[in-house]
Amino acid sequence: MRVNEQYMVVLSSDLTYAEERDPLSAVARRPALFIPEDLASSELFKQWMKSPSSVPVIKNASNKPTGMLDPLHAAGALHAELVKVRSFFEAVLCQVNESVCGIDKLHRVVVWNPKAEELYEIKSEQILAARIEDFFSNLRVSNCMHEKKELKGHYHQPCDGTHVLINSAPVMAEDKVIGGLSVEKDITELVQLNQELTKASSQVKLLEQEIRKISGLDCAFRKLIGRSQAMQSLIAFGKKISTTDATVLLRGESGTGKELLARAIHQNSPRHMNPFIVVNCGAIPNNLFESELFGYEGGAFTGADRKGKPGMFELANGGTLFLDEVGEMPVEMQAKLLRVLQEGVFYRVGGSEPVQVNVRVLAATHRDLETMISRRQFREDLYYRLNVVSLEIPPCGNDGRIYRNWCTCFYRNSAKNMISPLKRWSRR
Repeated sequence: MRVNEQYMVVLSSDLTYAEERDPLSAVARRPALFIPEDLASSELFKQWMKSPSSVPVIKNASNKPTGMLDPLHAAGALHAELVKVRSFFEAVLCQVNESVCGIDKLHRVVVWNPKAEELYEIKSEQILAARIEDFFSNLRVSNCMHEKKELKGHYHQPCDGTHVLINSAPVMAEDKVIGGLSVEKDITELVQLNQELTKASSQVKLLEQEIRKISGLDCAFRKLIGRSQAMQSLIAFGKKISTTDATVLLRGESGTGKELLARAIHQNSPRHMNPFIVVNCGAIPNNLFESELFGYEGGAFTGADRKGKPGMFELANGGTLFLDEVGEMPVEMQAKLLRVLQEGVFYRVGGSEPVQVNVRVLAATHRDLETMISRRQFREDLYYRLNVVSLEIPPCGNDGRIYRNWCTCFYRNSAKNMISPLKRWSRR
């Protein structure tokens, strides 16, 4: 019916309460909302919500009315669909093995499933419609809602004695935030088991140390044989520095067992479960030194492996790198070695990405490094870096007579006041 230049709809419910003498124009109080018959239902409801008092009238391609939607029937259908969706939603909440919590824009709890009740010992009747801040602090769900960002697999401790992995995200409706949702997996038992395991492992290590002390097998130093006071002092001091990460310079004649002592220091250190890599600086050609120490990227030079190759520093990561005959190292390589010792970072040959390593360096030489420094054959700054702690191994003469030495062990205090002259050997 057209009333005052506007199409109006008269429903049977309107006629029920109308007087017999009332004209239809007086009864028609609902404007018509014309909807094309091919319009999607989702779009129909969007338009209807803009004018809830209107009555949708379906029109065909010729713009002729073909029917209308009774608001009461539509509301009944929507209610039935809502009940169906709600039932499935509640079934899902009951079956999942994670705690699910949902809040609205005012931080009121609107979703709280049985697993959440079990995890936090809070019943739905207590928390639903209440502000979540009344029960918890340091909330992730509210932060995600306000910051409009998602959180995946984040470790969280919502309250004392409870540990969870949380997934949280804002709830969106037509590009608007209407709330927040969090799904939490209870890992409290796993965390407690891990704590117990860590505690037990610490106790086992302490017992192992006690057993080693009682049995006299105090580590790899038992392989070092020597009855002289000098040798006993050397072994005792070696045991002390083995528990640190100090750089050690081993000095002594060839064949005195510098590598054996280096292995003993590594095996008695906290790094003993990690690699012990030996580099013989006197046996590597000068043009291959850098690639052997630092590795190279694929195709870095002619003949290089396409996949690249890790260097000795990478292989020793977490463990110990032993630079045997360090006095034979080319001068141009000494500066690069110094940089690694200072910063723990290097670049592969042909690479542009820095490689970070955590390596303890032990070095050995039979040469007089002080004389080499004066002849500019060895860098003084590298000498200071390597010579943080110095151990000199006593030799054994061809006639079997033991030479006596003074094991000069010193620490670096400054670049100028660090080195004390090494005392020479003298016969008994």
